[in-house]
Amino acid sequence: MEDRQLAAKAMQGDTEAFTILAQRYRRYIYTIAYKITLHEEDARDVTQNVLLRMARSISRFTGPGNFRAWLSVITVHAAIDHQRSAFHREQPVEASEIEQLLEDRSDARNRNPREVYEAAHRMHSVEKAMQQLSVQQRAIFALRFLEDRSPKEIAEQLDLSPGQVRTQLYRALNHIRRILANQAAEES
Repeated sequence: MEDRQLAAKAMQGDTEAFTILAQRYRRYIYTIAYKITLHEEDARDVTQNVLLRMARSISRFTGPGNFRAWLSVITVHAAIDHQRSAFHREQPVEASEIEQLLEDRSDARNRNPREVYEAAHRMHSVEKAMQQLSVQQRAIFALRFLEDRSPKEIAEQLDLSPGQVRTQLYRALNHIRRILANQAAEES
């Protein structure tokens, strides 16, 4: 059944339809939330909050638009709100998390262990660099590269001008490049 049909049923109080939507999009919500919060527990909290918001506001989904896009707007705003409302400290990535990430990659089995390690190290370096971005820059970065949204679409979702989105994205990319270049120089 399509999202629109499920949403229409959920609006009428069909809990089974809502449960299907929640199960269908739980991982999607978590992924966006994680890309913005860069912390597993925070991403779980945001996911839970988004599912609650979705339950309360599903009646506002009018149907002609894309349900996934509507949900991504709620998720981005919830993640930004979460980041702004609480004190967050950097927490080290556990070795078990990296191992799990490597196991999740389907092509990891076919690659040289050194390549697998280097890919995980690069990903960890990028996530660490992203922690130094503003919450808004992380949201824009995640929508652009995770969701493959255009600056115009991101601007509409975040209630910004496309120029602001392009500027923030440019600054975020330059900042990440500088941090990664400094890390590479330190490791050499």
